[in-house]
Order: sequence, then C-alpha cells, then structure tokens
Amino acid sequence: MSVARDLASKLRSIKRLADDGKYAAAISLTYHTFEDMCGSKTGLVRHHSETARDYAERILKEIPLDSYSVDELLKAYEEARFSHHEITVETYDGAMRVFTDLYPRIEAIPTTE
Repeated sequence: MSVARDLASKLRSIKRLADDGKYAAAISLTYHTFEDMCGSKTGLVRHHSETARDYAERILKEIPLDSYSVDELLKAYEEARFSHHEITVETYDGAMRVFTDLYPRIEAIPTTE
C-alpha cells in the first residue's frame, strides 16, 4: 500500500472513530499518524524504549515544526492514552486543529532517501 493511500485510510479511520464518539481512540490514531508521517519524511522510527515525548524531541531536531503545536498534540495524546476519564469532543477538536496545522508542514518536507 502506498504511503498516500495508507495516510488517507488512517484519516478516514480517525473520522469514523470520532463520528462514533470514540475520541480517545481518534486522538491516539491521530498522534500515531503524526509519528508515521514524520518517520516517513526523516527515516527515523520510534524505538520501543522511547516515549512519545522522546521521539517527538528527536523529530523536532530533524523537522522544523512548531514545538508548541507538537506539544499540544502530545498533551492530547497523553490524556487520551493514559487518563481514566472520558475524552471530550472539545479535546478531540483541539487535537485535530493542531494536526491540521502540522499536516501540510510535514507534507512539504522532502522525504529522506
């Protein structure tokens, strides 16, 4: 499956999860999509021993992204992944706004060969 087709499939899955009210799962998939996109551009993969924050810090050294935006996406992911409370549509909407801002910036970066 091509990267573009895989990405389109993930974006449809995120929307489906959100439409079903599964905001935590939608945010988690959004964050993992962000990681996959960054990894495909840089060739860097997240090590099993790395936290999401560790990996994001490594990515920010390779890709000139707004660190505040990346941190906002990370906060939403960590809340969705590790909290025990229900994730709200507002939290999901905030994460998607950040992802929507980061997406074209990541896409504009040439892929590492």
